Amino acid sequence: MQSLLQLLRGRGGAGPPLAELVSLAGRLCRDLQDDPAQVQPLVTAVLNSQLRLQLLDNVDVALVCARVLAQQEQHQAARQLLEVGLVCTGVWTEVRKPPPPQT
Repeated sequence: MQSLLQLLRGRGGAGPPLAELVSLAGRLCRDLQDDPAQVQPLVTAVLNSQLRLQLLDNVDVALVCARVLAQQEQHQAARQLLEVGLVCTGVWTEVRKPPPPQT
């Protein structure tokens, strides 16, 4: 996790391709989601990263970041983050679709 944090903070040198970085961040968020003490530095690094929009495309990253913000009582920021994440991942389009007619 420390190497990912360094990459997100811009101190990691060349680093892996963006897709791999996003995937790793998503996996870490999923694995650490129930441990606020461990996930907090990751969320801070994600939200301060120049790559935050790309990272928030990953649903696991978006959900964990929103959860941490909500726990900090930053409800508006959490909601906005979820809206951006849902729009970016295309989930928002699916959520807003009317249900199919029942036959």
